[in-house]
Amino acid sequence: METKRCSNCGDVKSLSEFAKRKNRKSGVYCYCKKCANAAKAKYKITHPDKDKLSRRKSMLKKRYGLTLEQYDAMLEDQNGVCAICGGVNKGGWRLAVDHDHKTGRVRGLLCQSCNRFVGEIENDTKRLNTALSYLKS
Repeated sequence: METKRCSNCGDVKSLSEFAKRKNRKSGVYCYCKKCANAAKAKYKITHPDKDKLSRRKSMLKKRYGLTLEQYDAMLEDQNGVCAICGGVNKGGWRLAVDHDHKTGRVRGLLCQSCNRFVGEIENDTKRLNTALSYLKS
């Protein structure tokens, strides 16, 4: 069994107790998982806004291919309100990024209510027209 000394606590542990890192000579991170998790938790406490912003930027890029600047520009173009109802989310929640699940194309920003509505009709215009006819009767 191969071992490594943790750079933080100094304990010699098996390689399975270290997170994998392809770019390291040993193939694992320099801190053991326990120390790495403790350092990450401490960072989140001491830098809550920076960590939150970093996660948000990462999520926007990964899910929708958007930068934070692009999201903010869309929000400004929509005057800070939902593209469908013209409202805002209660409780200060950000508007959701609406996108076509088939093509991935971003359509706009929606409040939670409109986002759920669009998700429920699943881009099915026939279903939407049937619902409109029902509501008009």
